[in-house]
Amino acid sequence: MIKVSDQDDSVFLKNMFKFKDFGSLKVPGCVDGNKLIDLIGRVVSIHEPKVIQVNKKPQRLIDFVIEDCGLPRFFTPIRSISSSSRIIGSGSLEAMLNEIITVTSLKDIHDEKKVGEFWVFGEIIDFEHDWYFTACRNKGCGKKPQETEDKMYCKSCDKQWSDGIIKYRLVIAILDDDQDGQLLLWDNVCSSLLGITASELKVKYSEEGCMPNEIKELLGKTMKFRIVTRQEQFNYRGNVAFTVLGVKNGERYDTLA
Repeated sequence: MIKVSDQDDSVFLKNMFKFKDFGSLKVPGCVDGNKLIDLIGRVVSIHEPKVIQVNKKPQRLIDFVIEDCGLPRFFTPIRSISSSSRIIGSGSLEAMLNEIITVTSLKDIHDEKKVGEFWVFGEIIDFEHDWYFTACRNKGCGKKPQETEDKMYCKSCDKQWSDGIIKYRLVIAILDDDQDGQLLLWDNVCSSLLGITASELKVKYSEEGCMPNEIKELLGKTMKFRIVTRQEQFNYRGNVAFTVLGVKNGERYDTLA
């Protein structure tokens, strides 16, 4: 016979979960790396899925970034941790990839201050000249280090490197039927879109200030962009670049349902 008894909510949660806040992850000794912990946060960025080999078997892998209300997204320790590999079941990944995401316009996003993930459809009409940046060599970081004499120092990792890694950071302007706007494409999206890494492209176009033809050829193309918007972006004056999570090329507007 199973005996059921009432449990105080606060005690129940403490027994069931091991919650940690983002700030505690940087405190030495606060988190045991050999034990699982629980975090609460909002997913703000999902990278393109990859297939890797684990014990000689193909597994789907997905990287994502989350934030909480206590720390800004780009300074949250979980970004470095969550950017490391995490394997999830194929069923869960398929559900994530096939979820219904609203197709909308830039005008509606700005007018209604929509927050979340959306598909927008537009023609690439311009881009900023700076298309790459030098990132920290730490695989789980990727932030821009500071140049100090002949070294590069990453404040986030507290490490020095002789050089960094060239990664994409491309801001484009798109135009839909009602409004133009800026979108930000990071390294994972650009590499997939252009079919070449930023490091390889920089070697190919080594002259400083040279805009690669691979990027120039994007002008005039109409694409479907999966973007993410955040509430604080609507507090700024001027044009804010929304982050692109994925791109689909060559699709008609009337098939985007």
